[in-house]
Amino acid sequence: MYVLSAKNICKDFYGVNVLENVNFELKSGEIHALVGENGAGKSTLIKIISGVYKKTSGKIEINGEEVLFQDPNEALEAGITVIHQELSLVPQLSIGENIFLNQEPMKGSIVGSIVDWNKIKTKSIKMLESVGAPLNINVELPSSSLSIAEKQMVMFARALVQNSKILIMDEPSSSLTKKEVNYLFKLMRGLKEKGLSIIYISHKLSEIFEIADRITVIRNGKNVACLNINDTNLQAISSLMLGRTAEEQYPKREPYQGKKDEILKLEKVSDGKVVKDISFKLNKGEILGITGLLGSGKTEVAKIIYGLLPLTSGKIYYKGENIKINSPEQAINFGIAFLPENRREEGLIPQMNVRENAILSSLKLISKYFFGIINQKREKEIVIENIKKFNIKTKSTEQKVHDLSGGNQQKVVLSRCVNTKPGILILDEPTKGVDVGAKFEIYKLIQSLANEGSAIIFISMEVKEVIGVCDRVCILKEGFSVEDFSMEEKLKENVLLFIKSKMDWGGNIF
Repeated sequence: MYVLSAKNICKDFYGVNVLENVNFELKSGEIHALVGENGAGKSTLIKIISGVYKKTSGKIEINGEEVLFQDPNEALEAGITVIHQELSLVPQLSIGENIFLNQEPMKGSIVGSIVDWNKIKTKSIKMLESVGAPLNINVELPSSSLSIAEKQMVMFARALVQNSKILIMDEPSSSLTKKEVNYLFKLMRGLKEKGLSIIYISHKLSEIFEIADRITVIRNGKNVACLNINDTNLQAISSLMLGRTAEEQYPKREPYQGKKDEILKLEKVSDGKVVKDISFKLNKGEILGITGLLGSGKTEVAKIIYGLLPLTSGKIYYKGENIKINSPEQAINFGIAFLPENRREEGLIPQMNVRENAILSSLKLISKYFFGIINQKREKEIVIENIKKFNIKTKSTEQKVHDLSGGNQQKVVLSRCVNTKPGILILDEPTKGVDVGAKFEIYKLIQSLANEGSAIIFISMEVKEVIGVCDRVCILKEGFSVEDFSMEEKLKENVLLFIKSKMDWGGNIF
């Protein structure tokens, strides 16, 4: 018997079929991965299971008995807890208060009962200990003081307080370091040993192969496969998600036909902290890949070029001229655009709409006269062009950015960069948190921009991605540039091992 069965689930929105006879089964004490591209139907299925949406047809069973949830509270009472990518903690409340939110132990008479704060403190410590938290944690601290990994630990403790039997985790590792991911997986395995069943949703397929027991793939609202994790591999799952083979996951690179003039050169650049001695050059129409482990200086060197971090020593040359960039405004004036790694906090204003976000860095180009009056007609024309060119899936130019999928949010940030008409485009982890289908579209956009003459710096920890997309590769290690070579200089099948050896990467580089 399965702890959860979703049978022949169908869901229509205004006559549009989103899910068609989807089946999903979860065993007791199992970590079951659910994967698919953006728009495949993962979120819709999870919202039906957790009581947010009502299905059009089909049935949900818990321990063999059919259930009809009217709202998320009924799903919660049945033992289903969802931990969303944006963790639902109240930052002003203490850790203990967050663990017992809406489950506060009371003392006193029925008429005059009050919250038992001592019990919250002692039980919170026990709950955190039971999920593997450090024993010295102060549960009276505000939850805002915690790291993302620690906040997830609090969410696990809350799930135990709620007596959860099924835990649904939506992109839990998207903002975690590798060390934090390892800690997260340790916590998950501990919950599994306690008998909890976990549905794990992630775009990071390599992580799924570390933690999951089984994997279900859905594509275009339909089941594609349900497999034991030991019976498949990353390439096979990618192909099932996309409907194309692994060899087709990177678009064919057409070489730039124009003159490859040197546009940017870094010479022994340092910020006095993380970046110690980094040198490389960048040519017009070229995609330069920069890769390295955490702490290698990848993001920091990008921020130095864009004027977000100070240059303490070394030189930056732009078209042969030694320049100083002290602010992003100066960088934009030099024709440099930057797509940051953390799009939600550094790349977007989520409360603003697609139009406002896309045009934010190029207001001068659409201003009338000297008073900063926006040419609204031209603004709308540019954003509509962006939506078509970048294939941004949005209801309109006025849709709030926080309502878009991760891939479409990334395309909005990329369109904003392109609207400044940059000669140099710096992309820091441009496909982070993006599904494999949206990645392919972003790769194509990057290659088309390079073929139009833009010089691209493509920063990524995913070595296979750098090999598949870039013309040249610069390897960084502990703040130093240790190797710089063109892809033509080495056979692609040997590049992976070569980069691994230069980075001293002992783990899984896929």
